[in-house]
Amino acid sequence: MKVIRGALKTGIAVKAYDMARREMSKPENQRKAKEMLAKVQGEFRKPENRTKAKDLLGKAQGEFRKPENQKKAKDLLGKVTKRSKSSRPA
Repeated sequence: MKVIRGALKTGIAVKAYDMARREMSKPENQRKAKEMLAKVQGEFRKPENRTKAKDLLGKAQGEFRKPENQKKAKDLLGKVTKRSKSSRPA
């Protein structure tokens, strides 16, 4: 059953890749992609957006440094990485 499921997932991935490649070979889609990239780059280069990003990064770093958040992260990591005997594959 796992082999069939794996083959099916691989087939879907290959089909999606082929569709994306075919769509990106069309000139109108290439133009749209270039326009979208230029728009994103323009937004990124705006000074006010850079300032917002720096402020947000500073806030996030401040939150990461708080001892209570470090303890929460450590506890959560312990729960996620802990394995019980019943969850091990046979």
